[in-house]
Amino acid sequence: MNQLKFIPSGAFATPKLQELRLSINKITTIPSGAFANVPKLQKLHLYYNQITTIHSGAFENLPQLQSLWLNNNQITTIPFGALANLPGLQELDLENNQITTTHSGAFGNLPKLPKLQTLLLHDNQITTIPFVALANLPELQYLYLDNNQITTTHSVAFGNLPQLQELHLHYNQLEFIPSGAFANLPKLETLWLHHNQITNIPSDF
Repeated sequence: MNQLKFIPSGAFATPKLQELRLSINKITTIPSGAFANVPKLQKLHLYYNQITTIHSGAFENLPQLQSLWLNNNQITTIPFGALANLPGLQELDLENNQITTTHSGAFGNLPKLPKLQTLLLHDNQITTIPFVALANLPELQYLYLDNNQITTTHSVAFGNLPQLQELHLHYNQLEFIPSGAFANLPKLETLWLHHNQITNIPSDF
C-alpha cells in the first residue's frame, strides 16, 4: 500500500498508458485535469481511497476510458461536469460511498454517458431517485441501487432505460411501487425487490 494523498493536475505524461491503478491510497481530492495527459487510458482504478471531492473536469480528455472504479471512498456528491466528456465509458462503480439525494444534484448530475452499460450505486445513502437522474443513459443494462435508504421512487424514474436488463432495489425502505414504475423497460429480465417494506403492488405493475 502506498500513501499517496494528492494527484497534481497533469501528473501522468504517458500518452500510451491504457490502465492506471491508484487504489488503496489516501487520495482525498481529484482535481480538474488530473488525467489530462493519458488520452489512451481505458481503465482507471481509484477504489479504497479517502476521496471526498471530485472537481469538475477531473476526468476530461479521456475519450477511450471504459471502466472507472470510485468505490469504497467518501464521495457524497457528483459535481456537475465531473464525469462529462466520457463517451466510451461502459462501467461506473460508485458503490460504498456516502452518496445521498437529500440535496440537489447528488447523482442527478450524471451527464450523458451514451455507452454506459453498468452503474453500481449500491451501499450508499440514497433516499430517493430523482425524476431525471437516469435519463441520459440509453445503453444502461445493469443498475445496482440495493443497500441504500430509498423510500420513494418517481413513477417515471426508470422510463428512459430501453436496454435495462437487471434492476437491483433490494435492501431499501420502499413502501410502495408507483403505478407504471417499470412499464417502459422492455428488456428487463431481473428485478430484485426483496427486503423492503412494500405492502401493496399496483395492478399495472
